[in-house]
Amino acid sequence: MVSSRRFARTIGLVIVLAAFALVSTEARELTLEFQFNRMNRIASNQIAVWIEDSSGHLVKTLFVTDFTARKAGYRRRAAALPVWVSVYRPGTHPSKEVDGISRATPKSGRVTISWDGTDQSGRTVAPGAYVLHIEGNIFWENMVYFSVPLDVGATPFSFEARPTEGSADPTADLPLITEVRVRYLP
Repeated sequence: MVSSRRFARTIGLVIVLAAFALVSTEARELTLEFQFNRMNRIASNQIAVWIEDSSGHLVKTLFVTDFTARKAGYRRRAAALPVWVSVYRPGTHPSKEVDGISRATPKSGRVTISWDGTDQSGRTVAPGAYVLHIEGNIFWENMVYFSVPLDVGATPFSFEARPTEGSADPTADLPLITEVRVRYLP
């Protein structure tokens, strides 16, 4: 028979451990928002968003348009999302996994995509340096590309991202992705 004092101490320890587990596994959240201006033409409107670690290894694809990923558009039109295709290699993944990350091309307007701080397998990533990538196919080979360094840890941040040098100017006559805002809450 267990004494009531020992039982209470055990229950107290379990409660403390459970509370610690809740605090230490608290989810991180990165929110990406941008203005998407859907083009009314062929060979456009493809986008991909993914996270890499500081060594350039894929951590997780957050979003990719259906045509490129699920409907094998990357085979039919190599210029669709060439950077994402080279990193993810969609033909090497099970269709169920590709289905889980691909979505229809959004309508024009604000698009919000979140990252819960996990990798492709659902494991929480360690604090550290990561890179957020956004790739958009404007028209045939014309691309807009963002490569945004992130410091995932205990400090929240918020900023507006600019396209990577050498990508198409999103303020020109073909502004597919503009007003990119990144917010992180640990």
